[in-house]
Amino acid sequence: MSLGTTENEETNVANIFQIVPSSETLQLDKEGRGEVTVTVTNIAKSVAGRALIVPIGNLDEGWLTIEGEEERKLESGIPEAVKVSMELPKDAPEGELKFRIDVVSEVNPDDDFSEGPEITVLRPPASKLWLWILLAIVFLLIVGLVAWWVVSGSKEEAPSPEEQAAAAAAADQGADEGDTVSGEPAAQTYMPNLMGLSRAEAEKQAVALGLIVGAGPALGGLSLGGDELTVAGHDPRPGHAIGEGDTVTFELSADMPDLVGMEEGEAGLALLEAGIWPGEVNYRISDRQEAGKVLEQSVPPKVETKAGNSVDITFSLGTCEWSPSLTQGFGSVGCRSGSAISGLYCSDKPCGVWQLYCCPYSPTPDLEAELSKSDWISPKGTIANRKDSFLDAWECRESGCSEMQARYLKTPRLKKGSECRSFDGSSSEPVRCGEGQFVAEFACLSGKTCNAWRITCCPGESIPPE
Repeated sequence: MSLGTTENEETNVANIFQIVPSSETLQLDKEGRGEVTVTVTNIAKSVAGRALIVPIGNLDEGWLTIEGEEERKLESGIPEAVKVSMELPKDAPEGELKFRIDVVSEVNPDDDFSEGPEITVLRPPASKLWLWILLAIVFLLIVGLVAWWVVSGSKEEAPSPEEQAAAAAAADQGADEGDTVSGEPAAQTYMPNLMGLSRAEAEKQAVALGLIVGAGPALGGLSLGGDELTVAGHDPRPGHAIGEGDTVTFELSADMPDLVGMEEGEAGLALLEAGIWPGEVNYRISDRQEAGKVLEQSVPPKVETKAGNSVDITFSLGTCEWSPSLTQGFGSVGCRSGSAISGLYCSDKPCGVWQLYCCPYSPTPDLEAELSKSDWISPKGTIANRKDSFLDAWECRESGCSEMQARYLKTPRLKKGSECRSFDGSSSEPVRCGEGQFVAEFACLSGKTCNAWRITCCPGESIPPE
C-alpha cells in the first residue's frame, strides 16, 4: 500500500473499499505522539491498492506517517490493517486538527477509490503550570499579610524567619502532592461504571475524563469490531482512582452473527463488524448449501461472545453430480472446474453411452492444474494409474465407444493416499467411489465395447486455497 498524501477535494466516491478506523479520535500523549489503526476491506474484486492521507483544517500531512509496505494486494473480503502514527510539533498552530484515510486502486485510481471517515486529533493534556502560578500568588499573599501584621503594630509576635520558611516549604509540598491553595487535598476522580454502554459512548465518556483509550481487541495489528459493540468490562475497574492522562482499556462483547448461507467475503465482513476473528476454515461436500457458502459455524448464532474470540467455519464445496451423457459414443465429456471423476455409468447395452459422476475437490477453480491425456484403449486395456493424478474427462472416437481415452488431472489440491479400492462395473450399472475418493485408474475387462470394466478409487484430500 503506497504511502502518500493528497489534497482534500470534492469527488464522486466509488465505495469499493470499506474503511473503518479503530477510533474516531487520535489521542496524543504528553510528547505529542499517537497512533490509530484503520481497517481496509475490499468489497469488490481483488486489486492492488494504496492509502492516501487527506489533511483537514490546520493539520499538516507531514505530521502523519502510514506504516507498512508501500503497496499491498487487497484480496476481496479480506481485511487489511493500516497503521497511522502522528507526531505533533511543539510550534503547531492552534485550531481543529482532523484527517481521513482514503484508499485507491492502483489499476484505476480515478474510478476505483473510497473515502474514509474523519478522525479528530486530540491534543496532549494541558500543562499544570497554572497551579504553580496560584501557589506563587498565595505565597506572596502570606508574605504581604505578615508585613501588614508587623506594620499594624500587632502585639502578637511576628513569625520568625524559620516559621516563614516552613510555611513556604509547606506550600511547595502542597504543589507536589496536588493540594489546593487552601492546603486541603484536591478532589480525587474515580472511574465510573461504563459497562453496558456501547463502545462509542464509553470511549466518549472516557475522553471527557481526560483518559486515553487503549487499543481494543486486535489480531496481527488488525482492530476488530464496530462502535456498537457492548462494553463488558474495563480497566481501571469502576471506583478505581484515576488521573488525567491515564489509559483505559475496554473488554467488548457482541452477539455471534448467523453466518450460514453467506459467501466467504460476506461472512468475513460480518465477523469483522462483530469483533470476532475467523478461526479454522474447512470445506466439505454437501447439498445443503451452494458451493462457496457457509455450511456450519462452531459457535451458534446470537450467542454472546467476547470480542477478539474466534469461530471455526465450514464452507460447502457443493454436491456431486452426473455429467451429460456421451451420446452414441462419440465426442467427449468432462467434470466442471474444481471437480474430478468419482464414478462411472454405462447406460446402454453394449456399453456405448457413458456418464461421469463428478465430485468437487477444491473450493475454487484450480488454475494450477496440469492436464494430460492417456493412450487410447481398444477394445481391452487399461488407462494406467499415475501416482499424482486423477481422471476428470472422458472421450470416445469410435461408434459405440469402442476406443476410449481419459484426461488426467494433476493438481496440488488433490493428494492421493495409499489406501485405494477397486470396483467392478458392467452395462446399465452405475459404480461410484466412496466419499472423498476419486478414480485413478480405469480398465476394460471384456467385450468389444467394454461391457465389463473396473475402476480403482483412491482418497483425495480437499485442500482450501492459501
